[in-house]
Amino acid sequence: MPDKLLLYFTSQRVAAYRWKAGTLVLAAAFGVDADGVAAFSRYIAANARNSLFYILADVVEEDFFQENIPRVHGGDRRMLLARKLAQRYRDTSLALALSLGMVSGDRREERVLFSSFTNTQQFEPWLAALRANEGRVAGVYSLALIAPLVGKRIGFKASRYLLVNLQQAGLRQSFVENAGIRFSRLGRVDFDDPRSIANSCAEESARIQQYLTNMRVLPRAAPPLDVVVLAPSEYRALYDAACIDTARLHFHVLDLDQVARRAGLTSAPEETLAEGLFLHVLATARVRDQFADNNLRRFYDLWRARVGLITAGVAIFSLCLAISGKPEDDRQELSLDPAPELIARRDARRDQRSAGEFATDRAG
Repeated sequence: MPDKLLLYFTSQRVAAYRWKAGTLVLAAAFGVDADGVAAFSRYIAANARNSLFYILADVVEEDFFQENIPRVHGGDRRMLLARKLAQRYRDTSLALALSLGMVSGDRREERVLFSSFTNTQQFEPWLAALRANEGRVAGVYSLALIAPLVGKRIGFKASRYLLVNLQQAGLRQSFVENAGIRFSRLGRVDFDDPRSIANSCAEESARIQQYLTNMRVLPRAAPPLDVVVLAPSEYRALYDAACIDTARLHFHVLDLDQVARRAGLTSAPEETLAEGLFLHVLATARVRDQFADNNLRRFYDLWRARVGLITAGVAIFSLCLAISGKPEDDRQELSLDPAPELIARRDARRDQRSAGEFATDRAG
C-alpha cells in the first residue's frame, strides 16, 4: 500500500508530512518561490511511485456562498451546479457544491453551499508539478472542510458551534452546523504575542457571531453560540482568561495537546500547532467532499482502477482454486458413490433389458 503524503499549503510555504499509525513527521518544506517549486517538483518525482498525495490548503482566499436551487436530479442537477459555480467563480478547477438539505415547506428547493478559492493561481505551480510527475492526488481539502470532522473526533456534539484554532497560517474560525461547514475565516496574528492571540479569539468570535446573525445564518433569538477554542497547551491560561462567556457566546477552551492525543495523534513535530490535528484527521477519516477536479485526480483514479482489477482477479482466482481444489479422496468418493437418482435410473434400465430378454425367450 502506498504511503500517505500530506501536503500542507499556506501562503508562506508548502510542507510535506508523512503519517503512519498516529505519528506525523515533517518530511520536507518548500518556500513559495521558483527555487521552492523546483525543489518540490524534484521531491514529488522521487516519491510519486510509492505515495498518495493529500493536499490541505490553509489560505485566506476561500469563499463560501449559499443559494437555493430547484430540486432536480441526476444530469440536470450536475449541469445546474456546474452553471452556478461558473457564474460565481472565474476558475472552477478547485470548486465544489455541498448540499445543505431541502428547504422546509411547500417549495421544492435544495439549499446548496458553493465554495472555492478566489485565487487559484497560487496553487498552480505546485499542482502542475504534481501533474507533470504523475502524482496520485487523492484530493484537495481545506481546513474548513475538515473542521466538522475535527469537531466530531474530539467529541463535540452541539448542532451549531464555532471552532477556533491557531495554526501556522494564522487564526481560523469555522462555523459548523448539522455536522457540515457553513462559513470559515482565516485571520493574521502576531505569533510573538500569545496574549494578543488569546484576546483575538474572543473578539473575532463576537464579530463572527454578529456577521452570521446579520446574514440570517443564525436566528436573532438563538441561544448563545458554542465556541470551541483549541488552545496551545503552554498558553491555556491566557485563553481561559480571555474567553469569557457572554449573552451571545459560550466558550469551551480545550487543551490542544490533550485533544490531539485523545483523537489518536501520538506524535507530531514540536513546532506543529492545530494543523497537526487537522492533518491527522485528514489521514484517518473518510472525507467525501474535496475540491480537485478529475484532471488533477487522474493518476489517482487510474491507480484505484488498477487496484480494483487486481483485487477482482485475485478473488476470481481464489474462487477457481476453491472449486477445483477438492481432495482426491472426495473425487473418488463421488465417483464410487453415485447419487441415489443415478442408481435408480441405472436399475430401471437394467430391469427393462431383463424384461426384454425374457419376452424374447418366451417368443422363441
